Amino acid sequence: MSSSLSARSLRRRGKVENGLDGDLRERQVSTSARSAIFLAGGRDRVAQWGIAALTLCFGIVAALCATTPDGTRGSVVRTTVVLALAVSTIPVAIVMTRMRIYTSWWSRAVGSHSLTSLNNVFVLYADVGLVVGLFAARNPLLTVQGCVLFAVIGGFVAHFVRLGVMYAHMAFSSLAIMSFAVIAGIEGAPAGTVAYSAFVTFVASNGIVLLLRSYSAAFKQALRTQLNWANTDPLTGVLNRRGFDSAATGFLQSGRPVTLIMIDVDRFKQINDAHGHSVGDAILSRLATRIADIAGPGAATGRLGGDEFAVVMRASGDEALAAIEQIRETPPGILGETPVTVSIGAVFYTGADQSAEPAHTIPSLAEAMSIADDALLAAKEAGRNTHIVVDADMYDVSVKPGPFRNGGCTSRPTMRTRMRPRPAERIAANGDVETLV
Repeated sequence: MSSSLSARSLRRRGKVENGLDGDLRERQVSTSARSAIFLAGGRDRVAQWGIAALTLCFGIVAALCATTPDGTRGSVVRTTVVLALAVSTIPVAIVMTRMRIYTSWWSRAVGSHSLTSLNNVFVLYADVGLVVGLFAARNPLLTVQGCVLFAVIGGFVAHFVRLGVMYAHMAFSSLAIMSFAVIAGIEGAPAGTVAYSAFVTFVASNGIVLLLRSYSAAFKQALRTQLNWANTDPLTGVLNRRGFDSAATGFLQSGRPVTLIMIDVDRFKQINDAHGHSVGDAILSRLATRIADIAGPGAATGRLGGDEFAVVMRASGDEALAAIEQIRETPPGILGETPVTVSIGAVFYTGADQSAEPAHTIPSLAEAMSIADDALLAAKEAGRNTHIVVDADMYDVSVKPGPFRNGGCTSRPTMRTRMRPRPAERIAANGDVETLV
């Protein structure tokens, strides 16, 4: 039976991971990615100043074009346009020194709209500005050769914009190269020289975009996979302690109604001793799957260690209680005739935006875990197979836990509890239901 349960748990594990692989998991991985990049030495400032320096280099090229004999050739209008473009690179470079480069690189798949829009505007400015500046040059071969600067823009495009914008840039740069080549041929430039310059420029401008894009995508996917592994419990497929702490902190800081639930399998050591660790692992895996299914993809489910799980979800008190009751009713069917029950402790926060004068400030994760753990301990002492829900706004954190009896709190009157014990049951050999006392 244990092998069958293990196989089923493995099949279900993918569903658990997929259920969590939504915006929540992506944002959590995004946060971990930025931290990993920073710790590895990939600080934003290096890339910020590098892009700003290249932007100023475009301005220097424009200034040289305005003064070289083969540039604007003394045309006041052309010179004014080129110098205006050169000067415009200064404020643009300043803006780029303040942009969160690595956040932008990672957030392309996460939906950071402000950064994405800024990147798109920068690419549009660079592409159009380069074409306008090249049109101002009088030497047709100089314009074709100048198109190689599209390769520099392509280095930014490969990393920091979406795929559609990248294709638009490649189409625009290719059209510009061909147009300047045609103009150079019409104005009498040697056909072989024009073809050579245009081909080299085309390959350099587009080839670097494709190569860097493939490398960037592969590196980011590898990083995402490693971070998922680092934040995922290998047995159950839900978040491990590190991943859960990161996700739960974000929930608690949102200012919205949040419930933190802690779940512990009753007498799990006895189950392991009686049935073996393979059966115990199968129970944990299937229980994690069920908890994640009940909590839904908008919640974060984690295994804190051993047989203890935790869930953090945005839900009202009644919604959270309904989920808790579903979770508590699940375990008896996991191990056939042997009863498996859980004890649950939970803490509910109304959120800072629920009243003009909220009774409870934004909690720390340690505080929330401590309250939920106290409630879980109370459920254990009340006889197990029980859940206790604490309203944080009525909870006095300055009072230490005291004795609990009859499922109620005798030493902490500010704890509001909800407890519905249920007797463990099993199916006897004759088909009757036996109540285990």
